[in-house]
Parts: sequence; C-alpha cells; structure tokens
Amino acid sequence: MARKQSVLFLAAVSSLGLATVFANGCGGEPPPPAVAATVEVPPPPPPPPPPPPPEPPPPPPPPPPAPQSIQLVGKVTYSGGMLKFWKELEFNEGKAEMKTKSKTTAEILGWLTDFLKQNPNVTKFRIEGHTDNVGASAFNQTLSQQRADSVVSYLVAQGIDSSRLVAKGFGDTKPVVPNDSKANMAKNRRCEFHLEQIAGKDPPGDLVVNNPAPVSTTATTSAPPAKK
Repeated sequence: MARKQSVLFLAAVSSLGLATVFANGCGGEPPPPAVAATVEVPPPPPPPPPPPPPEPPPPPPPPPPAPQSIQLVGKVTYSGGMLKFWKELEFNEGKAEMKTKSKTTAEILGWLTDFLKQNPNVTKFRIEGHTDNVGASAFNQTLSQQRADSVVSYLVAQGIDSSRLVAKGFGDTKPVVPNDSKANMAKNRRCEFHLEQIAGKDPPGDLVVNNPAPVSTTATTSAPPAKK
C-alpha cells in the first residue's frame, strides 16, 4: 500500500514538471516575440524613352544645269557648229597675209575677237583654211595652213588664249562648189570658223544661240606677220 502511494506521488510530480516545461519552453525561458518579415518592394521601372524624332525629308534634287549658250557678234549666223559671216576674210593673192586695211576683213576680225571674249565657254575654236584648185595641191595645202595660222596669230595678239584656238589647213580638198568658174573658185577660197568644244565638250544639241550684240570697235587695222 505504501509503495503504491509512492508511485502515484512520483507520477504526480513528473506530470507537474512536464507541464511546467511545456509552459515555459524547452529551454526554460519564454520564447521571443514574433518579428514580422520585411518584404522589399522593387521600384517601378523607368518610363520608356521618347520616340526618336522623325527623319528629316531628303533634300530636293539639284536643279538641272542651265543649257549652254553663245552670244553672236556682228553680221554672222550659226549653223551646224560653224559661224558664217556675211563676207569672207580677204587675203593677198597667193599669200597668207590678210588685207587688214580692208573694212570687211577688219570687221570680221573684230567680231571674231569680241565673240571669243564674250563667250569664254567656247573652249576650243577651230579656224580652217581652204583654197581653190589653182596651182599645186602641196602649195595650196601649205597656203591654207598659213592663212589659218595668220588668223590665230591675230586673235592671240588681241588677248585670246592660244589654248582655245586650233588652226587647220585643208588646201583644195574640201570645195563647197565645183571649181568651174571664177565665182565658184572665189567661194572655195575661204576661212571657216568652227565651235569645236563648248565647256570642254562637243557642242550640245540644245545650245542656246543669242542674237548678235551691238557691233563693237574692237577691229584694228594691223595684224602680226603670218607664219612662213
């Protein structure tokens, strides 16, 4: 009987101890207060960049170049790349010297000088010499070249750049009419004036030809000696 009571006493004491332990925690001290978890909220994303400005419109195409033009001077027409004066330059018979005391020759030389000075875009100007068929062909060839050279020498003496000028003699090889009369032979004895280049190129098909300007007094009454 006494043993049974001792067991019951020990059981009661144990129960009381376990109850105390559970009430105070396993370590015998009260648990710390609960701490609320801190959640970091990310910042809002930056706003999107503004759209790029619109591309500027392309520049307009350059205007087409103005057509080339020439200004005629004196009593002259232009056709097929050649200046045609109302009369011919006059030379001493069988020689390369021009009759510079002749009013007609002086006028033509003056108009040629003015034309080249007023039209710097004429970068290559060809002077051709031609004869009739009287005499030996070799003599006519030489004479025609010397006459063309005489015109070039005159123009250079008037201030025209020699690089713009070409002299070419053809003798009796290019008659414009048959040499069957004095009148026709006179037509074949001639100088021709050709626009070989405009601004460094062949004369364009749309070349603007302006009417003759007032006649100037550029013409002189003397010319340099012809080349021999």
